[in-house]
Amino acid sequence: MGERTFALWLAFTLLGAGCARVWDGSGQVDSRTQHSADGITDANRADLTDRADLTDGPTCLCPTGCIGDATTCPEPVASNGYATSQFAALAPVSGTLTLNTDSCTAGGVAGQVQTGAGGVPACVIALRQLTLLPSGKIQAAGQNSLVFLVQQSVLIDGDIDVGAHGQTPGPAGANGGGPGTPGTGAGPGGGEGCGCPAQLDCAGGGGGHGQPGKQGGRDDPGCPPRAQGGAIHGDVTLSPLVGGSGGGSNAEASLNAGGAGGAGGGVLQISCLGSLVVNGVISAGGGGGQRGLVYESGGGGGGSGGSILLEALSVSGTGLVAANGGAGGSGLSSECTDGADGEDGQPSIDAAKGGQVSSTPPGECGDGGDGGSGLLDPTDGQDGGSAGGGGGGGAGRIRYNWYHHTTTLPVTTSGVASTGEIQLN
Repeated sequence: MGERTFALWLAFTLLGAGCARVWDGSGQVDSRTQHSADGITDANRADLTDRADLTDGPTCLCPTGCIGDATTCPEPVASNGYATSQFAALAPVSGTLTLNTDSCTAGGVAGQVQTGAGGVPACVIALRQLTLLPSGKIQAAGQNSLVFLVQQSVLIDGDIDVGAHGQTPGPAGANGGGPGTPGTGAGPGGGEGCGCPAQLDCAGGGGGHGQPGKQGGRDDPGCPPRAQGGAIHGDVTLSPLVGGSGGGSNAEASLNAGGAGGAGGGVLQISCLGSLVVNGVISAGGGGGQRGLVYESGGGGGGSGGSILLEALSVSGTGLVAANGGAGGSGLSSECTDGADGEDGQPSIDAAKGGQVSSTPPGECGDGGDGGSGLLDPTDGQDGGSAGGGGGGGAGRIRYNWYHHTTTLPVTTSGVASTGEIQLN
């Protein structure tokens, strides 16, 4: 083995050990330019290939090059300003670990609620290593985003679920519009509520995020205008972090009827000083809209997918990372009593299916629109002779940052995705 080859091998060996490293968030980053996979320029991302203060020779044991006298290694800096100097031990997760980001504890490990970029509060849990065995699962909910800062390495062979489930949002996800409310989904991309003040036959629009939500259906000809889907929002860099938005519902508050909108998917950031491998599934899907609740009532729009930010010196794996949108619920009437809720955003590459009506006569109640995915845009809710279906929610955002990144996504991905360079101090 040549001297340089051995040096690089030893560098990765030492890096994997992760000894005495502190993530204090104080690193300074060159304001050079990198381009992400979708062609959008990311400011303040480090391009270290020509930094004058870095040297790389036989005596340098750093995989990212060395600073000054070749004894100091640049280290990753977590996005969004979250930081720690203390890392706790967490045993490999083999069962279900339920995590509430408000109380901010995980498996006996106490985290800390910090305020990051854009004033976004997050439950920050700092670990030496994060390992999910194939039978392991982390299920998270709460009002704060979820951030893991990991000192050594991350291996996800199980599942991490920060998605919405029906009308329950993921961590930092927004609520959908509900019966007894004006009907518009919460969040910057909330789907509109139905615009019929005296009728129950129109449906809510889907929430938007990385994709726009889609409009709800109505009793054709019904009362115009249709409830529109929510707008695209957020930044491709996921700085600041933002959750998915809720779908809209029927706006007739006095009768407390019409399907509720699905909730928005949650937020997950994993920042790792070593390698990050995903062989399992990480999901931040939006919630499915509810079917109409009484006869001649429209369905709720689907919630939009949330946000997933994964960053490390290297990111790889054979698994799946998904932030798919929730689907709209179907309408309901005395002629079509078998309506259905829309599916939640799926932990797969498949789009969530809108709630469907199978009874006769056909066309009396509209089906809900499908949710958005990495391959497909969401779809409109269908019109019906008695009630319309809710619009589909848009897919959320996924971001990968790693050293000397490429435009090729490192893991199978379903959502609006981009790549960038990890920040180094």
